[in-house]
Amino acid sequence: MNLCTIHPTEPSSSLVYITMAQSLIQRLRLQSPSKAHRTVGRMTRLFTTRAAAFDADVSKINVYTAYTVYKGRGAMSLKLIKPTWERISTGSGIRVSREGTVLLEFAQSKGERVYDWDNKGTFAMNAVECGDILEAIETSTERSFFHDPNRMGAAQGAVTKTLKFSPARDSGYFYSLYVNDKSSGATSRFDTAVSTAELRVIQQVLQVCVVHVHHMVVVVAVVVVVAVVVVVVSWSLSSSCGGGVVCHSQNSWV
Repeated sequence: MNLCTIHPTEPSSSLVYITMAQSLIQRLRLQSPSKAHRTVGRMTRLFTTRAAAFDADVSKINVYTAYTVYKGRGAMSLKLIKPTWERISTGSGIRVSREGTVLLEFAQSKGERVYDWDNKGTFAMNAVECGDILEAIETSTERSFFHDPNRMGAAQGAVTKTLKFSPARDSGYFYSLYVNDKSSGATSRFDTAVSTAELRVIQQVLQVCVVHVHHMVVVVAVVVVVAVVVVVVSWSLSSSCGGGVVCHSQNSWV
């Protein structure tokens, strides 16, 4: 299972195409400068079009996968919620409008291998909280997190959530989620014990996903932009040097 399969193209393969583009431009420049100039224009338009198409398709990709731990008293699921993006008003770039999270979902047991997911409890961890969990695993210590879903809103304090992550007496860890609903006066509790092996899987999942909570799907777009810049700069430097491969300036950088 790979919770974070989000890069349709590996950066290493894109760098191969950048190198090939550089070689092509250099050969064309020696044979026909005008043809090289036209080729640079076509390649720049191609990369820009592909980047725009990729940007447009990002918002249409929905990937739902999870790692779930099933126990006698309840179950716990980890899901990666990708960031949402928005276009920058000036220019053709994009930026994060809402950061991603690692969503924990808890369900109480209704019977043998039957869980009440309709009345589940949820807790969304940001990148720092995921890092705090990883630190707790490495140091065998306890962590506690408090969330108010309606913080800074009119219903602030109406519903509060507390997540506790504590080491078990023998081995493994306990996840405990407390949901306090002041409007109804009800408090729900969800408990899930994870074994040492399950804890190792959770650790690996968090280590991979914590990076992508902020930077999902950006790598490919960045590589495409780098490709355009490398090709254009390569052509510009070669042209300004009068056909030479290396150009030494008389000016000094300050």
